[in-house]
Amino acid sequence: MNEQLKPDYSAWTVALGNSFFKEENTDSFQSQIAWEPAGFITEYYKEQSYDGRFEWSPRSTSSRLQHGGEEKFIHLEKNSLQYFYSDDKTVVAINNNAGRNFTFKQLKEKDENGNQTPGNFWVDPLALSRDGCWINRLGEEEQRVVLGDRKNTDVLILRLTDYPDFFRRGTYLDWASFLSFGQLLRRTACVILDVEPSELEVNIRPYRLGNSFSFDVFLMDTLENGAGYCKHFSSPKMLTELLNKSMEYLKGHEEECDASCYACLRDFGNSPYHTLLDWRLAFDLLSISQNGKDAWKDISLSNGIWHKLTEKVMRNLKKNLDDDYTFVPRANGSYYEIHDNNGVIDHLVHPLWTSNHHDLPKDYGQSSEPITIFDVLRRPGWCISKIQ
Repeated sequence: MNEQLKPDYSAWTVALGNSFFKEENTDSFQSQIAWEPAGFITEYYKEQSYDGRFEWSPRSTSSRLQHGGEEKFIHLEKNSLQYFYSDDKTVVAINNNAGRNFTFKQLKEKDENGNQTPGNFWVDPLALSRDGCWINRLGEEEQRVVLGDRKNTDVLILRLTDYPDFFRRGTYLDWASFLSFGQLLRRTACVILDVEPSELEVNIRPYRLGNSFSFDVFLMDTLENGAGYCKHFSSPKMLTELLNKSMEYLKGHEEECDASCYACLRDFGNSPYHTLLDWRLAFDLLSISQNGKDAWKDISLSNGIWHKLTEKVMRNLKKNLDDDYTFVPRANGSYYEIHDNNGVIDHLVHPLWTSNHHDLPKDYGQSSEPITIFDVLRRPGWCISKIQ
């Protein structure tokens, strides 16, 4: 075999799990062996022809920060935001085959005497052709691993410092809010730098906050070893400008968009998250990051960017409900009670409100958590069944 085609790899250990939203996560993570191949090769003359379908969704996870290393956050003056910058942070992406992992077997090669010995190739037997030349050269040894990719690059991590008591933490709505906030900052940063969105990546990571979780937002340069984009915003002056420009970027958008579109948060690269992105949630977190506790009172359905949308959502919801159901505004329109002939049966609230919000009564009737505008927009059938 051509020596130049022989792949090499490094192996390392990762902890994988889905415990962001669990208070006890000690048993939720599993240690996995990750392979980082230096290259890939297909079986000779068995390459699959293009079938006309384009798979835009990546099989691997989005980039995540590798755990470890001290992070000394700096408070951004006159804002409710902390930040940390590193020019040499390790970023990791993992492909675990949708939770099934990959099972590789080692191919045998013939030595000088014609005997088959373990070779330099590891292959996935499920990907081999039945009539190919490699199917009969599979060895006995196998390895069950995930595939990974690591790189060191510039990273800017942002963390809110002021959280309302009623703030949703540890839920998909929390995740959607911070993801939207990150996408807004990324979009604005690319406009300021006059670069393509693909030049900057963004993601969120959970961290412990009291008895629950919250999220950091981090921006990272796409290029290995960095291109200086995150460094550009690591000074207080430029980071403040990024926040201010992000606020300007969304002005007047409420008439054009219910949740997210290609004029605000969406682009080709974040396609898997389009249903979660919401520019109003990004706006609310941006307001908190700049104004802290002064912005808490605006986290309600009476806020200008939420008010017209709420009226539109209620009109559409009423069309699918019996005439017995009515929506009654409370606390100057901050939330709505949902009534039937017997009285209050549920509440319609801002996506970041929880049942312990000070404006809400303690008795919820049928529901443990109120219905949110976020859910009505994305899964109206579920909301209707919850009400009826």
